[in-house]
Amino acid sequence: MSGLALLFSALAFVLSLTVARRTKQIVEASAGRPPIPVTPIGKAFPDAAPLLSSRGEVAPLGGEMSDSVILGIFSSGCSGCADQLPLFKEVLATHHVDRGRVVAVLVGQDRLADEFERSLEEVAVVIRQEVEGPVLAPLGIRNFPAFGVVSETGLIRTWGDGAVSLKKVMNEFGRRPEDV
Repeated sequence: MSGLALLFSALAFVLSLTVARRTKQIVEASAGRPPIPVTPIGKAFPDAAPLLSSRGEVAPLGGEMSDSVILGIFSSGCSGCADQLPLFKEVLATHHVDRGRVVAVLVGQDRLADEFERSLEEVAVVIRQEVEGPVLAPLGIRNFPAFGVVSETGLIRTWGDGAVSLKKVMNEFGRRPEDV
C-alpha cells in the first residue's frame, strides 16, 4: 500500500511542476503587452461624422442627442456574440426599448456578419465598421460583445462586456439625467 501512495505522490509532484511551468510561460508571454483597454465611464463618445446604417439611417449618436442611447458592439468572429445576441434582443424587448434608441456596431464583412445585421436590425440601427473605425478605435474596444449607455450629453454613462453587463446597462439606461 505504501508503494501505491508513493506513486500517487510522485504523480502529484510531476503534475504540480507541469502546472507551475505552464503558468510561468503564460505570465512571461504576456509581459510587455499593453493592458486590455477599458472604456472609462464619463468619457465623451467619439465625435465621428454622422454614422449611417446600410439602410441609410443616421445613428442617434453624437451631436445633439435628445435621449440616451444603448450601444451594443458585436463581432462576427466572436462565438460569445452569437450566443449573446438573442439575449440582447430579448432584454431590449422585455424593457420595451425603442429601436431608435439602440445602436449596434457590427465588426465583420462575412456571411455571419450579414446574418447578425439582419437579426440586429429588428431592434437597433446597425452600423458596420472595422475595429479601427471611427467609433471603436477611439474607444479602444477589443472585447466583444460590449454594451454601454451613451447619455444625451454624449458621455459614456456605463460600459461592460458580456451578458453580465446587460443588467447594469439597462439599469443605467432607465435613469434620468438628474439622477446621475
